[in-house]
Amino acid sequence: MAPEYAVELRSVSKVFPARRQKGRETTAVNAISLQIAPGEFFTLLGASGCGKTTTLRLIAGFEHPSSGEILLQGMPITNMPPHKRPVNTVFQNYALFPHMSVAQNIAFGLTVQRLPKAERDKRVHEALELVRLPDIANARPSELSGGMQQRVALARALVNRPKLMLLDEPLSALDLKLRQAMRLELKNLQAQVGITFIYVTHDQEEALAMSDRIAVMNGGRVEQVADPASIYNRPANRFVADFIGETNFLPGKVAAWENHRARLAVGRQTVWATADEPLPVGRAVTLVVRPEKVFLTRPEKSNGRLHLQGTVNQVVYLGTDTRYTVRLEDGVALVALARNLNGDGPLYPGETVHVHWHDYDARVLQE
Repeated sequence: MAPEYAVELRSVSKVFPARRQKGRETTAVNAISLQIAPGEFFTLLGASGCGKTTTLRLIAGFEHPSSGEILLQGMPITNMPPHKRPVNTVFQNYALFPHMSVAQNIAFGLTVQRLPKAERDKRVHEALELVRLPDIANARPSELSGGMQQRVALARALVNRPKLMLLDEPLSALDLKLRQAMRLELKNLQAQVGITFIYVTHDQEEALAMSDRIAVMNGGRVEQVADPASIYNRPANRFVADFIGETNFLPGKVAAWENHRARLAVGRQTVWATADEPLPVGRAVTLVVRPEKVFLTRPEKSNGRLHLQGTVNQVVYLGTDTRYTVRLEDGVALVALARNLNGDGPLYPGETVHVHWHDYDARVLQE
């Protein structure tokens, strides 16, 4: 019977001892539990210092947990040394040997394993074909572009046929256009080889574009684990909502609750938003709505819909979209992102507008 999880972390913590200058220990990873399915593209997402890279190093065996247990395909590996784990890591700087050819770099792990030369050559050729670089076997890393070096690093990891690939911000050294192209390449490659990928990044867009599921980390803890759409549209708390993309936060009070919807008093006006749990009347909450979900209309075209009212404060043209900042009647600023399509034409600073959205696009946070 196949194991249920490719990787499982059970209440794993990592505490670094006190440094002489600071005088206190540091908890980098704080009792996190994760279950990662076989063949999944799983991303650890968070800002610098959140614990994501330490978590990756714990799985790789480069760090030892202070407490908790790590399992690979159902087998405990917590005390297994790194070189015995069927795991390969691709680092941010690629870590290619400059004095070796591409083929020698890729074959390094196979050479250490003392595989016969014919088998090594065959697997190196297959790995280069896989990353679409079949003709550069004799080149040196210094002769390659950043994107090509990144593919060579992937080929070197894949040639060992690991059960698990760990990737520590492997695209961060590339320029924007190449990084965007390599996201698709990497996702397609992962789907082709079917190996479980655990990917570390601080880039929200990268995580949303590539992942089957995302663990959002903060202060050594996991704030939410979900698929990209759920992370973006149904954030578990204010931190996740604020960290993933741009978000409007509006203070309000519950005026009524019915059928998973709450009517909220925001200033002197009321609006509807999705609420997963019943809320008592009078409860202070925060309404969350993404800028692209916000509609702005001139008052004469609001058709009597429940709305907020405000004044356009700033207009920024972004090409396909226009970003509007609206000052509501109670002084709170709200951002709307409108697609530049033919219609009523642009709004201008100083105009009075009605602000509304679909009930299911706004959510209530009880923090």
